[in-house]
Amino acid sequence: KDRPYMAGVGVAAIVNVSFGALFFCIPVFVQSVLSFNAMESGIILMPLTIALLVMSLITPRLVAKMQAKYLSIVGIVFAIIGTVLLANSFSADMAATAMIPGLVVYGLGMGLATAQLQNLTLSSARASEASEGAGLFNALRNLGWSIGTAIVGTLLLTFLLSGLVGGINGSAVLPQEDKDELTAVVTQSTKEMEREDLEAEIKNIVGDYPDEYKEELKAITGDAVGHSMRVTFYTLAGILGVGLVSSLFLSRRKLVPSVDDAT
Repeated sequence: KDRPYMAGVGVAAIVNVSFGALFFCIPVFVQSVLSFNAMESGIILMPLTIALLVMSLITPRLVAKMQAKYLSIVGIVFAIIGTVLLANSFSADMAATAMIPGLVVYGLGMGLATAQLQNLTLSSARASEASEGAGLFNALRNLGWSIGTAIVGTLLLTFLLSGLVGGINGSAVLPQEDKDELTAVVTQSTKEMEREDLEAEIKNIVGDYPDEYKEELKAITGDAVGHSMRVTFYTLAGILGVGLVSSLFLSRRKLVPSVDDAT
């Protein structure tokens, strides 16, 4: 029944839906599509991590001058902007550096939004309820991360499949007699085929294709990948929008009275 507390729990869960989705989605994209290895995909995420760390260190000073509630609101707005920037950067032939602006803005926003969120949320609970309050907060925050991973996996697969099937069937270049077979192979791959089996099946179909057909398939795949990433990240921006609305109900309590205390 404590509205400010439940608002804080809700914001934490929603923010971690976005976090879990992003940290799952980007490594999968850069390794599967851009052919980077695990170390390189980690390096690509470093701008986000550094921005998050820097803002987390700065926020305690800011909270001495501004209510933590409004810092969280501003942080979520920045995170939404970063998510939209990332959504517009994805394509099958992109340079990895194209993600840096979105990652930095997203990291700054998340650092600002979350650095004092737990303190602010638990400040709404009575002292006798502090343990239960912390337990529920952390449980739902972790649940949000797990849900984010599940959501983004489903979205990516759904929109990638629809993009591939739509691109194949709508192509004016590919031979009509092969479209049904290609569509069946792509659809089947989402259910039970391994990547190597999928590649072998497609090579069997397109082995004698002229370069024009192969380039068309490559273009369809690239468009489907870019579309699925963009739609997924726009969906994440919408989820963060729900978190933004929830943040309006956070406690207006001032956590620290002075810069000296923050230091």
